[in-house]
Amino acid sequence: MIGGGFAGLATAYFLARDSKLRIVVLEQEKKLGGHASGRNAGMIRQALTDPYLVRLAKEGKEALKTADRKGWSRIQFQANGSLLLAGGDSEKELKKTRDALRKQGILSHWLSRDESVSRVSVLGEAKFSKALFSPTDAMVDIKGLLQEFIHALKTRGVRVLSGRKIQALSRTHSGFLIRTAKQYFYAKKVVNAAGAWAGIVGEKANATVIPFKAYRRHLFYADPVKGFKKAWPFVWDLSHEVYFRPQGKKLMLSPCDKILFRLDVHKRRGTGTDPKMQQVLIKKLRQLSGSFEGLKIRSKVAGLRTMVPDGRFVIGEDPKLKGFYWVAGLGGHGVTTAFSVGRLASNLILGRKVDTKLARVFSPRRFVK
Repeated sequence: MIGGGFAGLATAYFLARDSKLRIVVLEQEKKLGGHASGRNAGMIRQALTDPYLVRLAKEGKEALKTADRKGWSRIQFQANGSLLLAGGDSEKELKKTRDALRKQGILSHWLSRDESVSRVSVLGEAKFSKALFSPTDAMVDIKGLLQEFIHALKTRGVRVLSGRKIQALSRTHSGFLIRTAKQYFYAKKVVNAAGAWAGIVGEKANATVIPFKAYRRHLFYADPVKGFKKAWPFVWDLSHEVYFRPQGKKLMLSPCDKILFRLDVHKRRGTGTDPKMQQVLIKKLRQLSGSFEGLKIRSKVAGLRTMVPDGRFVIGEDPKLKGFYWVAGLGGHGVTTAFSVGRLASNLILGRKVDTKLARVFSPRRFVK
């Protein structure tokens, strides 16, 4: 298993649970979840437009909710819901989201301006014409979720090794030889869950070329605004492209930046922050509402989201390299879909029965010309 983020850990978890395979997780960084998995907003969002992503999001949310009840207490599952705002052209996206949720049986309903403000008082001066509330959306503690996966893997005898950057990966007559700076590994099967580096790992293995692109996104932590409540849902404004949510006693915000990050140029500085993004955030907040005036930002982080042009995940066996599997391109949905993606990938690897439509839409075969 190459990659110690949510995609890799969740897939390893289901493989360890459902088989007797010997599994090793290799992570290039010194700590697990050092990029997208450990630097995101922890929002469990089912309110999407793609029906297949909505399906995996629903399954993932249910699994997180159940896991929290069954002892994975560090997840700290908070069913505060989500409130999506729109105005102008973005209303079409919101309506499409509502339709996708209804088809999957996920509860959502329109809120009036007064109803929206009663839930989130800071929206009193906000500029929006439509508001969709999804009560079963939620928030989790991402560090806690990572810790629970790592604990579950170690309990099942899975070796989880950090600081193991892949230097070479070659096919042998009966499997794969993986070389890191510290040692060699032999494996009958390889799972590429390397996040933003999945394309690079695939290139080393001479696998199918997948058009991944990595984008950097910033998160800011600020002092609470007037009327702040921990029970607020996360609020995502589609027209101004900004979101915020309660994070403990602080407010977490993002300008929804999507800046292309060239790994070959920037090397491994995906966690570095851009000082200009704070001004971008402030500008968007002013466009949304005057209630954010004087917001005191205390800290910021950045992480990478990786996706392919069609926005869907890449899950399944490589069409030209038998035994090499992809679990990548989760595009910022890794927390929400960790359990559902891990289960689907594990079932494909173990040759178990899966929904043929899901297998087809996420298959790497779609990139073979």
